[in-house]
Parts: sequence; C-alpha cells; structure tokens
Amino acid sequence: MHSVFTPLFFGAELHVPTADDIGTPGRLAEWMADSAVTVTHLTPAMGQLLSAQATRAIPSLRKAFFVGDVLTKRDCTRLHALAANVNIINMYGTTETQRAVSYFEIPSVAEDPTFLATQKDIMPAGEGMIDVQLLVVNRNDRNIPCAVGEVGEIYVRTGGLAEGY
Repeated sequence: MHSVFTPLFFGAELHVPTADDIGTPGRLAEWMADSAVTVTHLTPAMGQLLSAQATRAIPSLRKAFFVGDVLTKRDCTRLHALAANVNIINMYGTTETQRAVSYFEIPSVAEDPTFLATQKDIMPAGEGMIDVQLLVVNRNDRNIPCAVGEVGEIYVRTGGLAEGY
C-alpha cells in the first residue's frame, strides 16, 4: 500500500493503465507517453511488457523503480531505448522484511551513455538503504564473509528483523 499512499502524500498523481493498455503489445508505452508519466514502479516482467513492440518514446519518464525479480542488462537497455532520460533503480527486498532493503541506480543514457556497457548481465542488489546492512556470507558457514565477487548468501541486518531470519 505504501506504493499508493507515498506519492499521494507528496502531491503526485497516480495513473493506472487499463487491462487493454497492459495487454496490447506496444500500447503501454503509448499510454505512458500520453499520460506524461515521470515515475514508474515495475517488476522486470512488466518492464518487458512495456518495451515489447513499443514504437513511442517516453521522454517524460525520469525514474523507473524495479523490484520483485532479477533485473537484467537487457531489460535496462530496452527501457533506455524508450526513455533516454530515465534513471533505473534496481531494488532488492526479501519477503521477510516486506520492503526494499537495497538499491542500485543505473543512470540515464542522457547522463551516461556508456554505463550499462560496464555492467554484467544481471544488475547488482546494490547498497543497503538507510539503517540497513547487507552481508554476503559463506553458504556453509555464515560466520565467514564472502570476498568481493564471491557467491554467497545475503543476510540483512536492520531494526525490526528477528535474529536468524
């Protein structure tokens, strides 16, 4: 619900597409451009629907927040092709915390046209939000932190989260 009330609290308008806008290939991008949407909150799957067969640019779009699944370089490239001014924010959150605990920002093409070329195929979870610490630990022994680039398990340390959860 915070994704509805927060924008309203700050005086923003909410624009909700119809089922046709979402289900008709290319229509979601047209709808966003016609509505002059500036901020969107999507899952990567919805972002793929947005870019599928899109023929209209969305110059008004400035921020796109992604959460709920793995965000790929391909997803970001497709959105940048539609919206050169959009900064993409990949947010990571666990079901247990019921909120995003980290973010990674991908600058717009207008701001930095080569940034995505420096990234791997999967966008990182990024850094912890305020008062959130992310730890990547060894899968077999959670007392051993992983080195940079090493695969492990993410542990979230923040107020209100039970120990060992």
